[in-house]
Amino acid sequence: MAPEVSKGGWEVIKQNPAHAVDSYNFGTLIFEIFNGNYHGSDQLGQMKCIPPSMQQAYKRLLNPNPKARMSVGQFLDQGKRIGGFFQTPLIQVTEDIESLGLKAEDERNEVLGFVFCFPACNN
Repeated sequence: MAPEVSKGGWEVIKQNPAHAVDSYNFGTLIFEIFNGNYHGSDQLGQMKCIPPSMQQAYKRLLNPNPKARMSVGQFLDQGKRIGGFFQTPLIQVTEDIESLGLKAEDERNEVLGFVFCFPACNN
């Protein structure tokens, strides 16, 4: 539960941005993805398993001030930027496969060649 909700109840969400509680909960989900079970807010500062490129945005999702929290949409946009934390080979292949039918033959062959060599290319 977001700290403002645990302190002031659900009525407090009316005084903050609509995304604030969702952002905080998304931050706890990210914690669980990289660290395993989430047992309490005191764990959220432990970032050793969260990729370094994601840590700043992760902290902004969990900002104690709900008015200063990054929205989930902003988090996703930041990750998709050039050099962002979602710029990984696996995510690129996934996005390319979605539009495989629209690509020219040489582009399809490039994507498929990467897909078939992906396990060997994963260093």
